[in-house]
Amino acid sequence: MKKLMKFVAIAVLVFTTLGVSAQQTKIGHIDMQELISAMPETITAKNQLQKKQEEIQKEFDSMKSQYQKLISDYQAKEATYSDIMKNTKQQEIQSLQSRIQQFSNLAQEELTKAENSLMQPIVERARKAINAVAKAHGFTYIITKAAILYEGTNAVDILPMVKQNLGIK
Repeated sequence: MKKLMKFVAIAVLVFTTLGVSAQQTKIGHIDMQELISAMPETITAKNQLQKKQEEIQKEFDSMKSQYQKLISDYQAKEATYSDIMKNTKQQEIQSLQSRIQQFSNLAQEELTKAENSLMQPIVERARKAINAVAKAHGFTYIITKAAILYEGTNAVDILPMVKQNLGIK
């Protein structure tokens, strides 16, 4: 009987403690994509990326035009070329085709690096603002809106608070 009483007392204590800690857990969520899009620095970064992409596209178009011209010239004069000249022109076309492919790959890598370097400080600023809001309002967890499978009535969207912290309307 004493053992049963001890067990009941311990069980009540454990469940009471769990109930109290569950009530103290405060969970917030935020749509990071919406926050990042609302930040003014994002517009500046996107404009810089757009300019870089336009420069690369201009160079790519120039190379492509040169490639099309080589092919057109080859096709127009193929009948007049000797075997050596045909091979030389074919190699020239293949070489330019390879350079275009290599340029395309390098350009994509460069754009990705540029985007990462421009967006990293923006994301870091957003995370700092989220942390500041979470600490100021006593949140235990902040999760991304994309990860939410169920949102109870006591869940808090902290996006407006973070925007205010960042001075975004």
